[in-house]
Amino acid sequence: MSTSDSLTSEQEEILLNFQAVTDINDVEKAVTMLRQNNWNIETAVRVFLDDESQGSNVQEESSTSRNKPETSSGTRHNDIPAPPGVSIASLVSFPVTLVWGVLGGLFTLLYSLFVPANRTVTQGGAGNSRSIALKFIQEFEENYGGVRPEFFVGGYSEALSRAKRDVKYLLVILLSEGPENNRTFCQNTLSSERLINFLREQEVIVWGGDTRGPDGYQVSTALQARTYPFVGLIGLQSAPNGVPKMTLIEKIQGQTTPDVIIQRLTIQFQRTSTELQRAKSEHQERQESRSIREQQDEAYRQSLLADQEKERKAREERERVEKERSEVERIEKARAKLEADRLKYRQYLITVLPNEPSTEEPNTARLSFKMPSGERVVRRFRGDEKVEDVYAFVDTYSLSADRDFEAVSQNPVPDYVHEYTFHLVSPFPRTVVELSSKDLKIRDVPALWPSANLLIEDLDLED
Repeated sequence: MSTSDSLTSEQEEILLNFQAVTDINDVEKAVTMLRQNNWNIETAVRVFLDDESQGSNVQEESSTSRNKPETSSGTRHNDIPAPPGVSIASLVSFPVTLVWGVLGGLFTLLYSLFVPANRTVTQGGAGNSRSIALKFIQEFEENYGGVRPEFFVGGYSEALSRAKRDVKYLLVILLSEGPENNRTFCQNTLSSERLINFLREQEVIVWGGDTRGPDGYQVSTALQARTYPFVGLIGLQSAPNGVPKMTLIEKIQGQTTPDVIIQRLTIQFQRTSTELQRAKSEHQERQESRSIREQQDEAYRQSLLADQEKERKAREERERVEKERSEVERIEKARAKLEADRLKYRQYLITVLPNEPSTEEPNTARLSFKMPSGERVVRRFRGDEKVEDVYAFVDTYSLSADRDFEAVSQNPVPDYVHEYTFHLVSPFPRTVVELSSKDLKIRDVPALWPSANLLIEDLDLED
């Protein structure tokens, strides 16, 4: 597995930005440098640039001699930064390079001695980069007025990454040596309405920095700035491997005018328009592909949610039906058990019901019943027998003919509570014989004693 496969998405983003700034194509080398600096991109860039300035000064001048000699406008096409080379011509320029290297090293030493450490910008301190950018804008407005380009609020690496992501040009403006030395350039050039409108119409991202600060100094070293004010145009250019990369395609050094900047930028826009349009088309295709994938993912997610909702409702319906079925089954079982217990209890009542007394036995009541079937039944009861015995006789009359069951002396369903489903009614005058008490005796109920004609009224029919 390659080193890049084990990186997080955040580390991959840092790696891409680091490679864009340093032009290190060796992924293993870039990852090693970032790990050595705890993935602090600004520290890693500073270490890389320090190593380049200390160990490759001769090579930098050799690379310069191989390119087209820099004109008064300072135009030269470099990657970010230009890769060092070696040639015999570098020996001729060695004294100049040596002096430049000594001065650069001295500046770095003085900067590290006098600039507080808490001003160092780190990749992890995006808020600090934003603060430095806001401070640059505030000082610009205080010194030169409020008319200015729309500076990017953030670090150089963030601006470079944004320009690459959105396929736009990045215009880098570097100031140095204090407000008085930059006043003419800032008030007459950068504050020009023509230049500001031109940059806005071309959708150019503008990043500004001061070389007296850490971010501005590192950018000036990366872009090999020699004279200030410095204006550098960075855009996407094709690389040998076919992958477009952010490249310095124009730089203007020293005092200049808005017309010169507009003219130089227009030339570069026309020269690189085909490449930019191709990159934009590829970017648009990637955006459309991403949008299609997102729409497909969203459609799949919605379909999945719909299927899940459908399954949920089906599951709830199955659970409801099963619950209803279980409830019906429970009620049916309870009803069947109640009927079985009722039958057993009525059979038990037959066995414990007192025998009918003879006609000669005194203190008896003669009761005539009209059964629900229409049959007229007459039976005698002793006066000291209970009214419930009368109810028990009527309730079990239909079972009395069938004596094919075992007589028991104890209640076979002790947990069962028997309820009579009818009332005994004396019609003239209408009197309902209530079971107000289980111990109530027949002789104590005038509607029954000493004789009575009784109707059986079903309570269910009354309800």
